[in-house]
Amino acid sequence: MNQPRRLTLEAAYILHRRPYRDSSLILDVLTSNHGRIALVARGARRQKPRAQVPLELFQPLLISGSSKGELGTLHSAEPRGTLHLLTGHMLVNGFYINEILLRVLHRDDPCSGIFDAYERLVTGLAGMQQLESAAAPAVQRLLRLFEKRLLQELGYGLLLERDVVTAEKIASSAVYEYHLGKGPVAVTHQDSGRYSPANAVKIRGSSLQSLAAEVLADVESLREVKYLMRLLLGSLLGDKPLHSRSLFAANQHQTTGT
Repeated sequence: MNQPRRLTLEAAYILHRRPYRDSSLILDVLTSNHGRIALVARGARRQKPRAQVPLELFQPLLISGSSKGELGTLHSAEPRGTLHLLTGHMLVNGFYINEILLRVLHRDDPCSGIFDAYERLVTGLAGMQQLESAAAPAVQRLLRLFEKRLLQELGYGLLLERDVVTAEKIASSAVYEYHLGKGPVAVTHQDSGRYSPANAVKIRGSSLQSLAAEVLADVESLREVKYLMRLLLGSLLGDKPLHSRSLFAANQHQTTGT
């Protein structure tokens, strides 16, 4: 028989919340030690505002509760550190990352590395709140590096140092096709004009090097790495589109950071 799991002042973030019965909430929570878990916050929707626990997305929390099976119970929650206010473009970028995590993380699978990367991301987005565009290079860099860390922690780390066919080091002046499930392969002069197959994207060697060094300082590298990440994450997300992308497209008339 499974023993109940106790959560005592566990560092956490809420990824999603939805109504449950008359007055409660079901929370999808990312925790520092237990990964993604689901908890019921009983009576959370009927409490007076001053009495409510801070059950908001993107806020660093300390939670206590118990979990047995797929759905546990939240006993208490309190703020942890500085609260993060995300609005506008930064809020949509936060929704984008939360949606990805909800799609790729299994419940009850510890992922402390992902939690740490997520905390840095949310803190970074909050610090960039004054930027007018979600497509600002600093925002894109933050998102791309989080995606890189996420893939690594999930066991799909990128191969960025060598051509997987020749084993030669990536050359900054060369162009490569990064093949899904394989890695970068140099595009020769003879076939440089052909289209990449559906399971690959073309990318400059300098962009691969920039991603490996986590620099991503120029706009072209950010653009190429964005499409690389879409290819790699798309293999995990499946065909179902991300709602956060359509949300941004419906409300904005400029390029997004996602």
